[in-house]
Amino acid sequence: MYPVLFSLDLRNGLHISISSYSFMGVLSFTLWLFLASKAAERERLSGYKALACVFLATAAGFVGARLGHEILVGNFKAFLHPVVFFKKGALASTGGVILGFLSVPLLCRLLALPTRKALDIGALTLPLAWSVARIGCLLAGCCGGVRGPYPWALLFPHPDKTLYPYGDLRFPTQIYMSLANLLTFLLLSAYYPRRGRPGQIVCCFFFLFSVFHFFIQFLRAGDLAPHVWGPVRFSHLLFLSVAILSGVSAFLLRTRCD
Repeated sequence: MYPVLFSLDLRNGLHISISSYSFMGVLSFTLWLFLASKAAERERLSGYKALACVFLATAAGFVGARLGHEILVGNFKAFLHPVVFFKKGALASTGGVILGFLSVPLLCRLLALPTRKALDIGALTLPLAWSVARIGCLLAGCCGGVRGPYPWALLFPHPDKTLYPYGDLRFPTQIYMSLANLLTFLLLSAYYPRRGRPGQIVCCFFFLFSVFHFFIQFLRAGDLAPHVWGPVRFSHLLFLSVAILSGVSAFLLRTRCD
């Protein structure tokens, strides 16, 4: 792992360091801004309005990611301390995706953008940017998988160096999720020119997102969702429900178009 990308000691005891996670996060966000603005211009929409929509949807997504994590751990007291809530704490990406996309209709109304077209543009461009962000998770050593055999596993450092000086061999689920996002982007890009009614792309995105995460979630360590039956957790039921709902919606939009 490579958690610190850049570190520099200055005079007067000043120290500057840039984490790999933060750098890849900024890089992926910048990529999403660029892709979304270009896609909006191809649809004859305002690129500046698309940038504003991405900015605000990302802010809503961050709130959703924090809310999702605190709800999973049952730390409802965190909601009483807004400064601490936003300053530190882990993120649940699924909550961020859900709340981010739920905020788009309101943002489109404020920015005078067609809602379903904006949803399609966001769903088309997000996976490529998200695949870059997942590399940041790999470099930081977070979001790893359960213990696995070599050569399918990578050596992850353990926080308790006295007990586990050499770390653990774990499935690199960050790489799996990055590849899943990349594949999602390629599939949606291939289907985008042949799409029918607006709204199909965002439905296909949620279908692919849920299917990929349903299977990868079995290999992830630290899933905070409660168990339902055997290895199946509440998160699996959530992904399965979203996959069915989005798949049916995409099919209905396609048939109505035909």
